[in-house]
Amino acid sequence: MTIESIIMMVAGAGAVVAGICVVAFRRRVAAKNRQNIENSVSEKAFPGLAAGSTPSRMVPVGVILMIAGVMVIGKAFVP
Repeated sequence: MTIESIIMMVAGAGAVVAGICVVAFRRRVAAKNRQNIENSVSEKAFPGLAAGSTPSRMVPVGVILMIAGVMVIGKAFVP
């Protein structure tokens, strides 16, 4: 096992954990995301953009993160 594959496994595991946290703490993540959007320039350019950050929209983001993490872990074992 090479150092690159170990790094890929760690990165993939981190992505899986991040995805689980996004799903588990989706209300907090959505609130923080909404606050960041409101404080940014994009809210001035696109009024109402922050309203789209809802807890239900955080679930697909978390699932995608988990899938990407598993794919990275799988790629670590493929030469």
